[in-house]
Amino acid sequence: SSGINAEWPLRPGVNGEKTCWCVDQITGTQTTNASKSLQSCDSCQAHQLRAAQADVTDTTTCDQSGQYYTVIQCTSSNRRVDGEKTCWCVDHVTGRVLHSSRHGDVTGELCEREDRLYNLKSRN
Repeated sequence: SSGINAEWPLRPGVNGEKTCWCVDQITGTQTTNASKSLQSCDSCQAHQLRAAQADVTDTTTCDQSGQYYTVIQCTSSNRRVDGEKTCWCVDHVTGRVLHSSRHGDVTGELCEREDRLYNLKSRN
């Protein structure tokens, strides 16, 4: 599990602006790159920052706030040998995969419906 750590500033020369990053609560090890806009270690943005910290290519997309995942996630077609784009549906809050397909039948409409159904069941 990770928690959020905030310092003023992380490094000298950041003009006193608040900079945050996530840390492992047991080891205290920094798990994300630093960010001025990070609000939660459970957010989509934190997921992207963890990937950047680990130097891993990540195609995860977030909403404008960075807090939530877009309900449809896709690999870019130039990352696949066959040039096909693979998409899957995720819960907009956790990023948990809800529906996956290799045959191109995943659409934004399907993912919105899957997300609504999942959230009705899990949040009630």
